[in-house]
Amino acid sequence: MSELRTGRLVLRPVARTDEVALRALWNQPDVRRFLFDGRPVTAEQIAGLVGDSIAAMAAHGWGLWVLLEPRDEDEDSARLVGAAGSVAWSGGAGVELWCSLDPACWGQGFAREAAAAILDHAFGPVGLGEVLVEVDEENAASLRLVHWLGAAEIGVRPGDLGPLRVFRLSPGHGRPRLGGGLV
Repeated sequence: MSELRTGRLVLRPVARTDEVALRALWNQPDVRRFLFDGRPVTAEQIAGLVGDSIAAMAAHGWGLWVLLEPRDEDEDSARLVGAAGSVAWSGGAGVELWCSLDPACWGQGFAREAAAAILDHAFGPVGLGEVLVEVDEENAASLRLVHWLGAAEIGVRPGDLGPLRVFRLSPGHGRPRLGGGLV
């Protein structure tokens, strides 16, 4: 699978070599608060998520991407900003948008860039008809993101931390396009 690029980010499909960095990212308390309901994430869980993503990327063209901000022409020195992508929806059949950023990168528009590029890919080359998003009711930043993306709220279901609001995104449904594309 090719990389996706935005104005500031390179999105690369996750690989086994990313597991240590993902464990460090996802075990930060502010990151795991909503993504993993506050629970620490084990190496085995990370390996499972990465393996599932590699398989989904090979079979369907969707999965998780590491979000890298190149520091100069040498992309090996890129800073890990976060991870985002599409995963099998935990609420039933479907594909769900996931997004996690290093707290040092919050408030800089990286989530918007990454989500727009991932959705362009999902609705374009991958051909998905919809992508779902679940957001903990108290996760104000993610709620702002899904509203900015033009998602339609379709329901609420119980979650470990309280209500999960469920949203649907579909091709062209009020969604901004930031020009992300395949390289």
